[in-house]
Amino acid sequence: MRQLQQKLARAGWVAAWTLLLAAGVRAAPNSDGDLDQALRAGIEANFAGDYDAATAIFERSRAAFADHPAPDFYLATVLFWRNNVDPSNPRHDAAIVRFLDSSIAKAEERLRRDRDDVEALHYLGLGYTYRGRLKAHRGQVYAGGVDGETGRDHLQRAIALCEKDPAAAPRRALGNPCEDVYFPFGAYAYYAGRLPRFLKLLNFLWFVPRGTTEEGLAALERARSHSDLHRLGAASLLADIYLLFEPGGAPRALQISSELASRFPDNPFIDLEQAQILAAAGQHSAALERANGILGKAARGVRNYDRVVELGARLVQAEVALAQNRLADADAVLVALRRDPGNLDNSLTPRLALDQGMLADLRGQRAAALAFYREAIAYKGRAWNRQAAKTAERYLEQPYRNPAARES
Repeated sequence: MRQLQQKLARAGWVAAWTLLLAAGVRAAPNSDGDLDQALRAGIEANFAGDYDAATAIFERSRAAFADHPAPDFYLATVLFWRNNVDPSNPRHDAAIVRFLDSSIAKAEERLRRDRDDVEALHYLGLGYTYRGRLKAHRGQVYAGGVDGETGRDHLQRAIALCEKDPAAAPRRALGNPCEDVYFPFGAYAYYAGRLPRFLKLLNFLWFVPRGTTEEGLAALERARSHSDLHRLGAASLLADIYLLFEPGGAPRALQISSELASRFPDNPFIDLEQAQILAAAGQHSAALERANGILGKAARGVRNYDRVVELGARLVQAEVALAQNRLADADAVLVALRRDPGNLDNSLTPRLALDQGMLADLRGQRAAALAFYREAIAYKGRAWNRQAAKTAERYLEQPYRNPAARES
């Protein structure tokens, strides 16, 4: 019964955005309700992995509501989703910045008319923090910090207005800005809290990001529970955070990711993330089943299941084999991947080197392991992977040892 309900729910959303496309978002949208409906359908299409449909919906909304900052912002999010599996690839950077700049300009114009416009502050916070995130990821640390702090200031002002007067958000605002604002605020605060300690000591410099991981997690959990427009985004980010950064967070990551994967079975990023979380949680058979399913979708040409997604699934296969101490199986996968030059210029490439280093350590080949770890750290540009590099740095100091080579 539950599976049937989930299928019907997905079918309902597919029908919703299909009708919106066919009708041109009601052909002549002229109300906030029309825009709200379109944005929700576009967000759902985005999470369903149908980025073309999401783009079409947001483009129509942009044409119909030329002065509103929301459609531009969401057009940028589609491009972020297209790059989620391969985030160091700069292929969409120029378009992302163009959409964010446009969203910021429209929100600033609204703020000039009403300095207490909570919805405008919300979109200013979104635009500046997303633009800062992109700049920082591309190595523009100062520029990214300036944008991020500007965005945080707008978000804090919105929160203060809402706390002072819960009715501060305009009645006809999209979503619920007084809750939606906690998503960008939480994301920014959490990652600011993960800055190296020496940078935090420089917090008197206005461009150094401010925030704590505790503050960020609380805000993101609030957004996941109460936000209208960012509930799904908060859930996706929390799954990633619990998997990568929070000690003992794998069960929580698995819970959140399983909900998303059940609702959106054909989003390549969510699909691959679920396989990685299952592997991290020790559910090896389920992780392999998920990875094999991803490879099947790639072979059938399911939309957006590209070569990088396929590489991610192969790496899950290898990492499960390592965890189960099936070294020959892991070696076969990794050697085959290494032989294909198409796997050597994307954000997952350092994980290939990292996995080969871990395999060498398990075989007692420390010199070879060190070489692979240094390779994982050395990748730059579109093949940079911060998490893989940090893990490799740890194994440079102490050899990798399999913590548990059994199914749980």
